[in-house]
Amino acid sequence: MKLKTNIRHLHGSIRVPGDKSISHRSIIFGSLAEGETKVYDILRGEDVLSTMQVFRDLGVEIEDKDEVITIQGVGMDGLKAPRNALDMGNSGTSIRLISGVLAGADFEVEMFGDDSLSKRPMDRVTIPLKKMGVSISGQTERDLPPLHLKGTKNLRPIHYELPIASAQVKSALIFAALQAQGESVIIEKECTRNHTEDMLQQFGGHLSVDGKKITV
Repeated sequence: MKLKTNIRHLHGSIRVPGDKSISHRSIIFGSLAEGETKVYDILRGEDVLSTMQVFRDLGVEIEDKDEVITIQGVGMDGLKAPRNALDMGNSGTSIRLISGVLAGADFEVEMFGDDSLSKRPMDRVTIPLKKMGVSISGQTERDLPPLHLKGTKNLRPIHYELPIASAQVKSALIFAALQAQGESVIIEKECTRNHTEDMLQQFGGHLSVDGKKITV
């Protein structure tokens, strides 16, 4: 038996689940901004929680209460050296983006993850960061985690063409370029999700996008 009902009107509302990529970036930008940021409907998966804990370890006050994340941003120069190594869990997004964030820090950090993350090469992000003057290295020639990073206040700008399309590597380089002395150009192999570019502008930052070319 088949039943068919003609519905003329549909009323109501639904709550869309939080997005992982946007959740990561909201924590990062909120931490690097100056002042208080409130984030609603964040995705509380393990990867996002890893990013949240890492920024707490870097001296950022983050409160998770009543479905709202409240971040007391410390500014681009306000992060503090952690007491211990930074645990990225299983999050490739965390370790790649935060490598870019810490490129301009004047302290050293060790970043590690679980067994799965420890098998994932990080050379796609370490190679361009080294070109900018960052001391960053991992295990084997592919730079497997754990990574040892020492940032510099004298970051060089970069003109870099990504050999493989990657929103994570692009985002890491944008975060690093924001701290460099001069104009950086990042050229994508293929256009990838642009959450970082959009959120940077919403937080008051400046960059220009011309197709696959991003200028910071």
